[in-house]
Amino acid sequence: LSSHTQLTEGDLGGAAMWVTTRLSPQKTKEFFTPDRKFQHLKGALVLAVTFALCQLFVEEYEVPYIWAHKRDYIYHFDINDIKSHFELLELDELWQ
Repeated sequence: LSSHTQLTEGDLGGAAMWVTTRLSPQKTKEFFTPDRKFQHLKGALVLAVTFALCQLFVEEYEVPYIWAHKRDYIYHFDINDIKSHFELLELDELWQ
């Protein structure tokens, strides 16, 4: 992807939607099917994918760095319970 033309921040929106719908059939079903458990977090998932793509292709960080130092950006935190968090992207999905 990045070997032909460098991605810019302007490219990330379309790229994020494309990547998000191809993460896994299970994730697509859970986040993009009405009345599913995580349907209310689909916007947060797209933002997490956008962030990951920006870190990988614009900032040129590697997956281990993102996982170790930027993981808060790919989690969803409940504002009513800050100790509770939900992993929007898993480590193996960052490697895809």
